[in-house]
Amino acid sequence: MSAPLPLRQEILSPENEAATAELEALAQALGKGAPSVESHATLKQAKLARSSSFFAKQAEKLVALAAERHAVLPADMFKHVQLISSPDDTAETNVFLMQEDRVHKVTQGINFFGYTLFYNSRFNYIENIEATPAEYLARLALANRIFGADNRFEGVAIDEDGAPRIVTSQRYFDSEEEDRPIQEIEVAELMTGEGFCARPSEREWYRPEDGILVDDAHEDNFRRLKNGNIFPIDLMLLKVESSTSRKSLEGQPPAPERFPRLIAGLRRLHLVPRKKQPQTEQEIG
Repeated sequence: MSAPLPLRQEILSPENEAATAELEALAQALGKGAPSVESHATLKQAKLARSSSFFAKQAEKLVALAAERHAVLPADMFKHVQLISSPDDTAETNVFLMQEDRVHKVTQGINFFGYTLFYNSRFNYIENIEATPAEYLARLALANRIFGADNRFEGVAIDEDGAPRIVTSQRYFDSEEEDRPIQEIEVAELMTGEGFCARPSEREWYRPEDGILVDDAHEDNFRRLKNGNIFPIDLMLLKVESSTSRKSLEGQPPAPERFPRLIAGLRRLHLVPRKKQPQTEQEIG
């Protein structure tokens, strides 16, 4: 069983609880009346239903909510700040080191607000789909609740094109133990210790207890702390509400046999039952 996550207690502090509650309140206000991504049977249907006007409507509401909170930020606030993420058109955010112990993340693109997960229960696969502002903020709040990720809403920056960018911050995890690369088995130990079951992809996990689906749980999305513990950052999370989807997920095997290194490691840790050996003729008799 893995050691308790290092920030699990911190998330219960008044400051982090308030930050999580704010993310949840914003997500709820923005998503009110909007169909959830789970309401669509296929990824194609979900994409067709989510037109540019669908995103723009929530973006307009987001700016209004930010203004109410005095959280509309100057467009040039990151002009002279160190960019620590690699510029990449496919990335969710640009990441800036604003303080020694916190990074600020800014969504990039017009009417682009990161990603959320889409689960197809018929064919049992997970895909990323562009998130609405509500879905993006809900995902960050969920990461706080589940892993103590310490995400905070900082505001909305309006770029030179007039497009709103969501600005959040998170505790900065530097490479504190560069000489100890994170191993696949450590990720598996942590996730199973938190009640998750492995899915067909090594980076996908599901927790039947509360319907939490996780993707992108690969070694690059974890950091090792000075105390030796590993900690997840930037995981994709979704709380599955559909009873059909949850039934489909819960009907999957706990770990796939086509990943022998992962399964062997889990068995050594007694986190996955060992295969029952066939009985001999003598035993049967």
